Amino acid sequence: MQFIEIMREFFCLISVFSVFFGSVYGSLTDRYDVRLNRIPSSYVYRIYPVYTPHKPTIDGYLDDSCWEMAKRTPSAIADGFVYRDLGEFPALEPTIVYTAYDDKFIYFAFECYKEDVDEIVADLLVRDSSLWYDDHIQVIIDTNCDRSSAYYFGVTPENVQMDGYVAKDGELINENWDCVWYSATQINDEGWVAEIAIPFRALMFEMKEEKEWGINFFRLDRKQGDQTIWRDTGGDLYNVSRYGTMILKRNIDRSPTLDIQPYASGEIDWKTEEERGRELGVGVDFQSRIIPTMTFSGTVNPDFAQIEADPDEINLDPSKELYYPEKRPFFLNGQEHFDTPIQLFYSRRIGKIKWGGKFTGWMGGLSYYVMDVRANEARLMKRTDAPYYNFAVLRTAYDIRHDMALGFTGVDRRRKNERTTVMGVDTKYSAGDIATFDFQVAVMDKPEFENRLTSFSLSAYRNSSDLSFSAGYEDIADRFGECETGYIPYDDARGFWNGIEYDFWPYAKGMEMIYLYGYGDYYKDHKGRDAMWEQEGQVGVRFLNGIELVYDFSRNMRVLESGLYRETLKNHYHYFLCGYNMLEWSSTYFDYTFGKHYRWDMDYISMASSFKVTSRLAIELGVDYERLKKRKEYYYGFENELVRYKPVENIWIFIVKWNYQITHNLFMRTFLQSSGLDNTWTVNALIGYNYYKGSHIYLAYNEWREYSAPGKPLLGRILFLKGDFNIGL
Repeated sequence: MQFIEIMREFFCLISVFSVFFGSVYGSLTDRYDVRLNRIPSSYVYRIYPVYTPHKPTIDGYLDDSCWEMAKRTPSAIADGFVYRDLGEFPALEPTIVYTAYDDKFIYFAFECYKEDVDEIVADLLVRDSSLWYDDHIQVIIDTNCDRSSAYYFGVTPENVQMDGYVAKDGELINENWDCVWYSATQINDEGWVAEIAIPFRALMFEMKEEKEWGINFFRLDRKQGDQTIWRDTGGDLYNVSRYGTMILKRNIDRSPTLDIQPYASGEIDWKTEEERGRELGVGVDFQSRIIPTMTFSGTVNPDFAQIEADPDEINLDPSKELYYPEKRPFFLNGQEHFDTPIQLFYSRRIGKIKWGGKFTGWMGGLSYYVMDVRANEARLMKRTDAPYYNFAVLRTAYDIRHDMALGFTGVDRRRKNERTTVMGVDTKYSAGDIATFDFQVAVMDKPEFENRLTSFSLSAYRNSSDLSFSAGYEDIADRFGECETGYIPYDDARGFWNGIEYDFWPYAKGMEMIYLYGYGDYYKDHKGRDAMWEQEGQVGVRFLNGIELVYDFSRNMRVLESGLYRETLKNHYHYFLCGYNMLEWSSTYFDYTFGKHYRWDMDYISMASSFKVTSRLAIELGVDYERLKKRKEYYYGFENELVRYKPVENIWIFIVKWNYQITHNLFMRTFLQSSGLDNTWTVNALIGYNYYKGSHIYLAYNEWREYSAPGKPLLGRILFLKGDFNIGL
């Protein structure tokens, strides 16, 4: 009955929000004649891929019969690229795209002309890296044709792939969406060529026999900094509502699919130098596209030992929990659904999985994500006898129109008599290029609480290449941070925040960009007492030679509580940064922060660099050093306590990563870390071989030691061998 009452309240809220935003939309369009519906007339930008009975060989050479046919069919060609953000100014170095399809695949061939091929930039080695550091092309396909969501596929001249999924007209981006697709590239005297084959089985699409999909093509020339696009979006590359259209006249394969990926593993685990254990493991991941608009994914006894470890971070705000991104494959697809102001689902709360399953898909304007997982609280790559619990998640979002959506989130974590249930409703409204508005209200229910806790957030923001701003008000209930399902960095706080940034692009006197940024917030607790506030100002200059300089000054107040003791501390910081090639993968920077930090005087230094030693070997270095000197008024005040404070504390973290791409399908990676946070050093080494598309063999070695103790005692060591095989049915 309690659940029914909560649901009734949420549906009432949904009705109120629908009427409210409908009224706002009508008043704006009627009074100011603002064109908020940004769906363009795309008839000029229409392409009709040729149907081919013969599958092309994906080798980077456009000598197949389908490409000869496409070159003779103007309606199958996308050309006339223009510079992004410059309206209809044509690209000086042309790009031509040819399109074709058969029953199983959609094919794209890019001819990227380049006057000086020696200026082609291709430094990246690892799949799903940020391709913005390299020359690359992208294909973005709106298979739902809702003018809001799309898949994107990118490839560099060295055939490094990137894929992902965008939603809400580019507002939400999931870089972790992944599928098996095929590409090949060639560099020639005139530029470079990319050939791509995307299987229909990897996509969800409408059930109609004749398909009408949104489509766009993009090219980045890293050396020149040129971004060219087929259908200009007027700003954001992923403004799906402004894309062109692709028509597939013939029927394509809509039959159910099943991908099974079983694995077997063997492991030797050292607790100490003498104590050693062995373990064999088996498990399976599987995914089925039941119908073209619904996918089911499942996993049984997954093992993620080959996933890279999280690097340690120095937390400069002890009142706020650090956030770590999800890396486990089972949770990656669908992460974009949970990008809400109050994050009610944070998959890193889920520990070692025993089994899990999820449905994802859409029906008309309704998208959904339903997941159930059984897991315990064991951390990655460490074993405990922690009891198992169930973690159930429901997320739905309904697109009232392409610029307005309503969403619902429900998460339930329970084990025997322990339970945490959170629910929330949210709405997003995009007023064209003016601003985007978010509202969310959330409720948490736990048996040990007398009453349900309610929190809400209201915000507005605008992102652009010149003036950007954000502002909002939020009320996070006391003890809402005890939510065991989401990421709630603070609670018992209500207040407002705002930020503004202005970017000026002079392209004169050696300067490329000057930017100014300001931010402020102020929060009280629910008893009316000051909880925290912050003020920040920043100025930065980016020069045409690649050098970037930044100065930032900030002040904040934090209240630290311990039992009945309440301590108010005010801090201030000066921050300086000097970087070179900050927009490139091969880059370096140094920053220095000093000031008054809680009970200490602080000096904090951070340095990082990434570079390629050879065409196949890349190295990343990172150093963090923090020196805390206890201020006298605190040090002497606590001198007689049982625990004496050190007058000076030094904390440092040193990280080295290197990747050696032995062949295109064989790689070796290492992660070395020495951390003063817990006085340990860590080594993770991984050799991976992609012996078949989507199938791998991994050999991993992980070791932890305490470096500050005599003899540097072993804390753990694992030698792990795993093989999996992708079976597509």
